[in-house]
Parts: sequence; structure tokens; C-alpha cells
Amino acid sequence: MITMKCYNTLFTKEGLATNIPSYILIFITLLFIISGILFYKCGYFSLEECIKKIIDIKEKTLKKDNNNTDIKETININGNDRNDKIYKKIKGKNKKKGKNKIKIKNKIKNKKFLDNNNKNSFSKLELTLKNNTKLNNQEKNNNLLNNKKINQILNYNDYELNTFSYKDAKQYDKRNLLSFYLCLLKTKHILLFSFFPMKDYNSIIIKVDLFFLTFAIYYFINSLFFNKTTIHKIYEDAGIYDFIYLVPYILYSFIISHTLNTIIKYIFLSERNISQIKKVVSLEMLYTTMEKVKKRIVIKYITFFCSSISIVLFFWYYLSSFGAVYQNTQIYLIKNLLFSFGVEFIYPFIINLIPAFLRIISLKNSNRELLYKISKIIQII
Repeated sequence: MITMKCYNTLFTKEGLATNIPSYILIFITLLFIISGILFYKCGYFSLEECIKKIIDIKEKTLKKDNNNTDIKETININGNDRNDKIYKKIKGKNKKKGKNKIKIKNKIKNKKFLDNNNKNSFSKLELTLKNNTKLNNQEKNNNLLNNKKINQILNYNDYELNTFSYKDAKQYDKRNLLSFYLCLLKTKHILLFSFFPMKDYNSIIIKVDLFFLTFAIYYFINSLFFNKTTIHKIYEDAGIYDFIYLVPYILYSFIISHTLNTIIKYIFLSERNISQIKKVVSLEMLYTTMEKVKKRIVIKYITFFCSSISIVLFFWYYLSSFGAVYQNTQIYLIKNLLFSFGVEFIYPFIINLIPAFLRIISLKNSNRELLYKISKIIQII
């Protein structure tokens, strides 16, 4: 941090001409400014369009469910109290013994439940009963069928499948080990996540920005370990890059930077918010949830661009000051940066094997919910 006081050295021709970090951070800053404009012009509207498609599908599904509920309610609306009693008796006998329409009529006539004035009423009741009997035959599977319809229409993406509860995962997640492992790589590997096209509810502009923000964080964290002791060791080694000596610093930089990157992704990606709309089970809550999600996304990305540009500008000043004061050490810092950032590329291939195996084992066997929860925790790391 002492180098930050050397602004007189930084803002000189010699301090800026060969200052590698300055050029890199200026490029990232300009990228954020341009991407902020692009997101305002088209990025947010693409997310709105995605929300609109989900709302349209949810509206149709929820309205259809409400209509099925209304059919059951019309039985009490169309019949009087006397007919309600008849219906209950008939319904009970149908459930137990599955009596057909002719037996129901005979039993009602023998007990003189009907008279000449309510024959029409009974006919309506009988017709309603017939329709309701069909519904009762599917009653046990009703919720399952509705969920399957939503699943087929909305096409749950990798994020949603990965965050399912144990019960839902056993029901809907039919991926094998390889499919789930590749899915984790697409969502956890920084290069694949940022530039590989995938079906999610995140803006590609934000994902690319996160890649360069992560790079800037790695650059800054690595520079913090280049203190007087480290620089003196480089001097003693006559400028030879001692990889073994610097391995601990590379690993420390990776752990800190990776943790920060995970937190930033969790806070600023929109997928977690948009997927909440799919979980709404009532038509009344659908529009309220939609408005809340839109407001959160707007606040989230205003905060993202403002804070990111501010952070990158701070990194520019610190790293540029370091480059101006320790010009001969810039190359060693870049080597450390490339090694630690390279670990970020390799790490997902190894760590994601663990949750993949645990998840598949837990879903193939019953009563393995604890194992499933452990796999969900590990896949976040």
C-alpha cells in the first residue's frame, strides 16, 4: 500500500509508458463503461423478454388449474342442500365400490330420494357427478401431472435442476453422471460460464463483465503478496523466478480470489431471482413476484456497474503505482497472476467430480437426503 503514496512517480512519462497494469486496467474500465451502455440499451430488455415468456406460460398453467377447481365447486352451487346430501352419498359409494350410473339411480328411486320436481336437478347432478368421477380418478396424480406439464413447457435449466430439493430431484432430474458433471462445468468453470452459450437467466453482458472483474481481482490480490520480502528474494535470486517459493502465494491468491468471485456471482447474477417466478403457485402472487423481481434486477445491476467501475479504478491506481515504482517486478507479478488464474481454470475439473458422484448415488438410492445435501454444498464451492 506504500506505493499508493507515490503518485508523483505514477503520473510521469516514465511511470506510465511502461506500466503494464495501467494498460490492462484501463482496458477493463473502458469495457465496463461500454458494457454498461449496452446493458441499458438491450441487455435488460432481453431479461425482461425472458421474464415475459415465463409469465405467459405460468398464466396459462395457473388459469387451467383454477378452471379445474371451479368444476368441483359448481357441484355445490348448482345443487340444493338436499341434492348435496344425495351427491355425498353417491360419491361415497362410488369411491368404495365403484357403482355405475344405473345402480345409483335404482338406489335413489328405491329410497324415494327424488320426486317429480327434482328430476331435472338430479339429471344435472348426475352429469356433474359423471364429470367429477373422471376428475377423482386422476386426483392422486393431479399435482404430479401439472408439475410435469410445467416442467415440459418451462424446461427447467441446469441451475434449477441443481438447486431442486431431494424429493423434486428424484422425481425430475434424470441426468446421468456425465451429464451432471458437464452441467457443473458449464456453470462453475469461469471460461465456459462467461463465453459458452447456455440456457440460463443471466445476461451474457454481465457474465463477460464478471470474467474481467475476476481477472482484475486476481491481479490485485496477487500484488498484495509482493511485499518487500518477496521483492528482496527476487533480487537475491538475481531475477530468477523461483516458482517453488511463490507457490504458497499463488494458492493464497487463488483461494481469496475464488471466494470473492463466488460471492459476487451469487449477489449479482439474475438467474436466482428470475427462477423465483417459476415457483409461484397462485395467479394472484404471479404479478406481484414479477414486479419485485424486476425491481431487484434493476437495483442489482445499477449497483453492479457502479461498484465494479469504482473497484476497477481503485485497482488501476494501486497496480499502476506498483508498476511505476517496481517496474522490473511487473513481469513476476504477471507470472504469479497467470499461475493463480490458471488454477481457476483447472480447479472445476477436479472439485466437481465430488458433488457429481454424491448426487448420483443419493438419487439412485432411497433415504440418501443427507448425502444429497452435502453434494449441493460442495457444488457451491
